[in-house]
Amino acid sequence: MPMLDLPDCRLHYRETGSGAPLLLLHGNFASQQWWAPQFADPPAGRRLIAPDLRGLGDSGRPGHGYDVPCAAADVLALLDALDIERCDVVGHSLGGVVALQLAILQPQRIRSLLLLTPAPADGIRLDHLGPLAWLGAERIARLIPTLTQHHATMDHLLPHALPGLREDAAQIAKLCEIALACDPAAIAGYTGALAGLRLLPALATLDQPVLVLAGALDPLVSPQSLEPTVAQLRHGALLIWSDCGHAPQLEQVQPFRTLLADWLADASAVLADIGLHGVVNPPPIVIEPPPPEQLLETTVPLTLPALQPAANELLQSAFEAAQQATQAGTAASVAAVETAVQAQAGLLQRLRSWLHLGD
Repeated sequence: MPMLDLPDCRLHYRETGSGAPLLLLHGNFASQQWWAPQFADPPAGRRLIAPDLRGLGDSGRPGHGYDVPCAAADVLALLDALDIERCDVVGHSLGGVVALQLAILQPQRIRSLLLLTPAPADGIRLDHLGPLAWLGAERIARLIPTLTQHHATMDHLLPHALPGLREDAAQIAKLCEIALACDPAAIAGYTGALAGLRLLPALATLDQPVLVLAGALDPLVSPQSLEPTVAQLRHGALLIWSDCGHAPQLEQVQPFRTLLADWLADASAVLADIGLHGVVNPPPIVIEPPPPEQLLETTVPLTLPALQPAANELLQSAFEAAQQATQAGTAASVAAVETAVQAQAGLLQRLRSWLHLGD
């Protein structure tokens, strides 16, 4: 198991093959194992390198540096250690944004970028996540690590995010174990970093060919949310696969293998075939967003104590507002306290209802 010793972290990576280097960067609550189909059948004449980002997979858990700039610096250190001067990059989700950061920091080292359902360069929207939307983006970022640390939750959420794997119980179970093995602090840090992204202005400086691949069935990153990212690229295109969710490399293994081979052979030709800046091929399935209470098709047997901190936080915020009102000598303090108690009760009840829990 090869490791790179960084000043504050050990970085695990996997590599195979020989030839022109191809860097594979995975997403959040994931690892290099999300590239297993590509390692099983690598493109001809390519040397594949896939690190585990810090805090994820088999890399170290330093407890800090869980953000895009630090992840990019780690990857650049890996390229230096492996004497890789220039490479093509495929990045999935969080890894797609790290790939963009690499190209912004050291454009001479990146030949091309193939980005699979990346977070939008202007920040991922956390407050659109169905039943949790009313919590707000900041609280959702802190709640997501809690959700991803429960086996039953991931068993239900992963098929929702990866509809192409719904019938593959073994694959879902493996991805679930990978998520459970991640550092919760890393998941929280990367989630917050993706919500706070502000890379759009820098994208116009990139001269590499960039293909953004989106899934029409992706509940996490919609194709529409990626349009501003693609519009900023000088040589970019948006390709939407109509029968795919958040992980094209796992849900559509053979079509992705073909696309990757074509891209590596002649990226400019692929862009020309798709059409620049947002032309869709194949046509996407237009999906009307379901009501929040229907976003999860199955129950999630998660224990309520895991979500109690969010309720307590809301209660504390309301009590602080009541205290301020009291100090100001207003009559609103009693009403504010009553509102705080009602808000906490309402929060817990909504969480119970969404997760189908009893009292």
